[in-house]
Amino acid sequence: QIIVSDKISSDWYEKLIKWADRININDDKIPRDKEKLLKLTELDLTELELTQLPKEIENLTNLTDLYLSVTIQ
Repeated sequence: QIIVSDKISSDWYEKLIKWADRININDDKIPRDKEKLLKLTELDLTELELTQLPKEIENLTNLTDLYLSVTIQ
């Protein structure tokens, strides 16, 4: 089950980047440049075994395709 965190603040960019760094999502998937990040239309996280997405993802308003894989336990 994917759970979206429920906290958001004005520093969403920094929080999203810290999350990406913590779970080793590289710059090719989540750009560290804010302008590039905001232009992101597709995000493929299928190879990661995620159980949560940060609420800050909702700030990626150009994101039209989000790919996730679900591990059922």
